[in-house]
Amino acid sequence: MRRCLALLFLCLLALPLSASANSHEWKIKGSSYQMDIVLMERVWARLVKEMNIPVGIEPPPMIFDSSYPSDVNMAFVYSIMPEYIVPSHIAVSPRAINKKNLSADHFIWGIGHELTHFAFVMRDNGWKYAPYYVEKTKHHHCNREFQRITKALADEIWDAHHDDTMRAFLYGEVILVCEYSPD
Repeated sequence: MRRCLALLFLCLLALPLSASANSHEWKIKGSSYQMDIVLMERVWARLVKEMNIPVGIEPPPMIFDSSYPSDVNMAFVYSIMPEYIVPSHIAVSPRAINKKNLSADHFIWGIGHELTHFAFVMRDNGWKYAPYYVEKTKHHHCNREFQRITKALADEIWDAHHDDTMRAFLYGEVILVCEYSPD
């Protein structure tokens, strides 16, 4: 009986470790912004599924960057030249954190959009982390696969909250980013 209880106790101790093995730290360095971590995990899992991201590939850190222009919400930042090395990250502007500009779901989708850029760059470079990357897939915003995946992320958010208006808005964002920022 003691042996069974001891085994059960060890299993219970191991549960939180195995459950958190797939979770990531979804915090923005330099900001106290709180996002829906459960939804962010769902969006990341959907991206992993859509792009067949290998086990071990971790999302880049998110960093608050007050130097961004007022019309920019966030961007995936990475080096493409050995002369200018900057650690890959998602830069998040003050505008993105201001809930008057982005709803919580729009914010999560925006992070998912930037993570899609990250996944395209990583895939183009054999899923290997590097100080700088070669861009093979150009013009992500107008790429049909990129658009399909970012729409799938909107669908994942809809699956969580069933907000038809938000899903239609995010689908519109997919088209707008191609139109206004084709690169």
